[in-house]
Amino acid sequence: MDIINYRTKLGLTQEEVAGALGFKRGSKGYFSRLERGLEAWPLRLALQVERWSAGAVTAASLVSPADRDLLADFVARSRAPEPERAGA
Repeated sequence: MDIINYRTKLGLTQEEVAGALGFKRGSKGYFSRLERGLEAWPLRLALQVERWSAGAVTAASLVSPADRDLLADFVARSRAPEPERAGA
């Protein structure tokens, strides 16, 4: 689900969501540009949205293709078993 649909499904304004994500007051314009795809979502903020929405809006759905690849690589590495250490 995209963030606009999720936000409207909850009946929240852009300002309310921006506040929940820790935006400073008066940052509604920046949030609006992010939401409409006019600005690139910083990876950290996209991860905050995923956490805030309990996974309904994924970070991967918000970020650029390059950041999406980086995120997928990070997730894959974090799920890989740790290599055995000599002498452990």
